[in-house]
Amino acid sequence: MTIAESLVAKFDRETMITRRLIERIPLEKLDWRPHPKSTTMSGLGRHLAHMIAWAPVALTTAEFDVSARQPMPATTSVDDILAIYDANVAATRSLIRDKTDDELRSEWVLTAGGRQLIRLTKAEVISSMVLHHLIHHRGQLSVYLRLNDVPVPAIYGPSADEPM
Repeated sequence: MTIAESLVAKFDRETMITRRLIERIPLEKLDWRPHPKSTTMSGLGRHLAHMIAWAPVALTTAEFDVSARQPMPATTSVDDILAIYDANVAATRSLIRDKTDDELRSEWVLTAGGRQLIRLTKAEVISSMVLHHLIHHRGQLSVYLRLNDVPVPAIYGPSADEPM
């Protein structure tokens, strides 16, 4: 199995699960947050949708300066968040699938104003900066949903609300 095949299988599984959680964000709770220092439910959904865009950046460049980042498009609904999410998932999946092992082993550097922040292989960017990060914030969203009595979907096994 190639690195790309392995990454695509993980990517497909984790992005499918994450989409099910985003779909359940209630429209009337977009601005809800569990604490004043916490992000809103829509902000968390937006973050999940946009973090996938790190993969195309890493897969198409050798280095990226975070200060050149473009602002995220505004979203006013769960449908907006899902549209961005779906577009980012499709673009990323296509790029991963077409990479060779050598390309995925090549290094990528994240900088800020010329100062190096992170140096990883492109495969590590997909695993760590994208998938692990996605899983972390998806966990937060599952708690947000539970605190609002929204049924939590099965993730790695049945939830209290949904069998596998």
